[in-house]
Amino acid sequence: DEDGEELVMRARMGTRPDDSQLYFLAGCAAAKPATKLQYYRKAAELEPEFYDAQFELGRLCRTKEVNDLAASRGALEMAAGLRPRSFAAHAELGKTLAALGRTAEADAALRRALELDPSNEAAWFDLACLLSHEPALRQAQGAVSLPNPAAEAEKTLADAVRRCPTSGRLWWRLADLHWARRAYDAAATPLERALA
Repeated sequence: DEDGEELVMRARMGTRPDDSQLYFLAGCAAAKPATKLQYYRKAAELEPEFYDAQFELGRLCRTKEVNDLAASRGALEMAAGLRPRSFAAHAELGKTLAALGRTAEADAALRRALELDPSNEAAWFDLACLLSHEPALRQAQGAVSLPNPAAEAEKTLADAVRRCPTSGRLWWRLADLHWARRAYDAAATPLERALA
């Protein structure tokens, strides 16, 4: 069931069992999520300060195949700590925290990512989605919501489309937000931009 590259990696690991780089590369080459997980975990265990191993482990643990959000959070927090100026680590951590329902922490992580890369459309979209769902999430958690979550989501989306004016999905999200508030006239312009 293994391909030739994986067999070569296994042979090398037998001669260099403490080589975290080798385990990381084996994880990158592996096709099956369970095999990737085994190798990334070993690489991170051998060298906890190995950013790439922690980062990929965190992303993999958030997938539906692995679905271990606690492990994802731990690995991505470690990655963000190792490289505090890594946009990707903070953005991925924000996604994991959102999946865990940790809205305030997800908001902070995504905003940190946007401080590092203010024109990143994907992070703006993730933050807009988080803020759009924030009231329901906070109510489910029994937490206090923002004073005006719709206004905060609208402000964030306005910033997002200003920084990423060609993003159809950001314009669509802004139109959707206006539509949900029954502000149909306000929804028209973003909807036109989304469909352009």
